[in-house]
Amino acid sequence: MNIRRARSSDKNKVLDFCMNTFAWGDYIDRVWDNWICEPSGLLFVCETHLSSLISKSDFVGIIHILKCSNNSLWIEGLRISKLYRNNGFATALLNHSINYGIENNLNECCALVSQGNFASQKMLEKLGFLKLFDCNYYNVNIEKLGFTGKKLSTSTNMLSLKLVIKTPQLADVPKILRYLSNPNTTKFMDDRYFDSWRFYKSNMNYSNLVLLIKGNELLIVLNEDNRIVGVVMIKTIVSQDSFDKKSVIQISYFSCIKRSLYSKVIYLLLEKYHNDKRFDNIQVFLPTFLDLRKFLSFESIDYSDQFYLYTKKLRNIRHRL
Repeated sequence: MNIRRARSSDKNKVLDFCMNTFAWGDYIDRVWDNWICEPSGLLFVCETHLSSLISKSDFVGIIHILKCSNNSLWIEGLRISKLYRNNGFATALLNHSINYGIENNLNECCALVSQGNFASQKMLEKLGFLKLFDCNYYNVNIEKLGFTGKKLSTSTNMLSLKLVIKTPQLADVPKILRYLSNPNTTKFMDDRYFDSWRFYKSNMNYSNLVLLIKGNELLIVLNEDNRIVGVVMIKTIVSQDSFDKKSVIQISYFSCIKRSLYSKVIYLLLEKYHNDKRFDNIQVFLPTFLDLRKFLSFESIDYSDQFYLYTKKLRNIRHRL
C-alpha cells in the first residue's frame, strides 16, 4: 500500500470508482480540479499492487484534507473502491491525514458525516473522534419557495414580536461586538459557521467584522427598540448545477439573544430572498430543533439531510506518542 499526493493524471482512474458512491451519484468529479490545486489543501490517493488482477486499476481510495485558518484540519471526500473495502484502506487514509495534522501542530481535525452513514461514524469513533453536534441541512429552491400558511408556534412568541433584518454599517461594529460578547447570547452548533460544506470556528473580532460588512456578508437583526438581538453571516456561491449560473445563498451562521428567536429569524431570512431572481437556492445548516418542514411547502425543499460534525483534538497527541 502506498499513500501519495494525487496527480492530475490520476483523475480518470479515481473517477472510475467515485461516480456512484451514493444513490444520487457523487460530487468528486465536480471538485477534483479545485482539490488538486487548492493552496491550503492536499489530495491523497491510496494505491496497491496486491490484487491487480481483480481491477484494471490499482487505485483503491482517496481523501482530501484542508488546513483551515483557525488552525484545524478539515477532512472530506474519503472514498474507497468497492473492490477494496473492509481491508483497512480507509483507516490508513484517515490516520495519514491525522498524522499530517499532528506534524503541523494543528489543534483539531473535523469531518462532517451523514447520520445515515453508520460505517463512517463507527470508523471515526474507533479513531477517537467525538460527535460535537448534530444538525439539519436544507437546500431550499427559491423559485418554488412557498410557506404552508401555518403559524409559527405560539410558544416561541414569534408572530407578536416585530423584528427587522438590516445590512449593518461600519458604525455598527461596536454594537455587534457588544452583542457577541453578551454571555446570555444563545449559540448553537459550537458557534461555528459553514462555507461550502465545511465548518469553521467563528472568529468575529473587530477586523473580521469590518471585512464581513465590506463584503456584504453580514446582517443584523433588530427588535422594536433598535437593539441587536441576532447576527447572521451570509455567503454567495455560484451554483455548478445551474444552467444560467445563478448564485446560491448560504446562511452560514446566525446567533440570537434567545432560542425563541431562531424560528422567527430563519422565517424572515427566507422571506427576504423570496422571489429574488438573482439566486436559485438557499443552503443552510440548522440546529435540530429548527425544522423548516413545519412552515415550508414540500416543493420548497429540494434536498435535506441530517449530519454529525465529528472532531478529534490533536494539540497534545504528539507528547503522548
